[in-house]
Amino acid sequence: MAFNGRDDAQCPTCGSLERHRQQWLWLDRSGWLARLASARVLDLAPHRAFGPALERVAGSYDSGDLLPGKARRVVDICAMSDDADASFDFIACTHVLEHVPDDGRALRELYRVLAPGGAALLSVPLRGETTDEDLTCDEAERLRRFGQADHVRRYGFDFFDRLAAAGFTPNPVDLRDLTTPEERAQYGLTTHLPWMDANAKELWVLPIGQKPA
Repeated sequence: MAFNGRDDAQCPTCGSLERHRQQWLWLDRSGWLARLASARVLDLAPHRAFGPALERVAGSYDSGDLLPGKARRVVDICAMSDDADASFDFIACTHVLEHVPDDGRALRELYRVLAPGGAALLSVPLRGETTDEDLTCDEAERLRRFGQADHVRRYGFDFFDRLAAAGFTPNPVDLRDLTTPEERAQYGLTTHLPWMDANAKELWVLPIGQKPA
């Protein structure tokens, strides 16, 4: 199904978008999918397709969202006072941080609650080398600059510097290293936004933050 002008972007059966299928392929081929069977998983702002899939394979599964009714509990990722240090082995936080004014504080909290040896899937929209950020502009300007009225920035590849500043070991995974062209066509990963060409690394790089064991 088409989604936001992208043909074949959304699965008509489960509702997943390209990024969710990319993320699942990474879980499988990185070995993390098998590890999740005994892992404590936190899913932030769970997606209606990706969240239930994570829950099915996780040893224990919890979910949180800033808005009531969107997940199992209300969680402010800038102040996760209900969660002790090292509470989770795996955290999924996809397309959340671009909405958060103090993303540095949020990343430090995610690092705090992640157990040593754990990983955080920290997918954000990426474009170019340098982050464009403005906490003061109005919704119209946010839409123009960041692509969505409730975004406060458009991340560049210096996002990985922000991960490192929070303590993470950044791991930029290029999905082209894990898949063949035939598989990318099979899973509907060949569509792209109008400003991207088929080889644009923004389309393929998945940000992972790891916590040293």
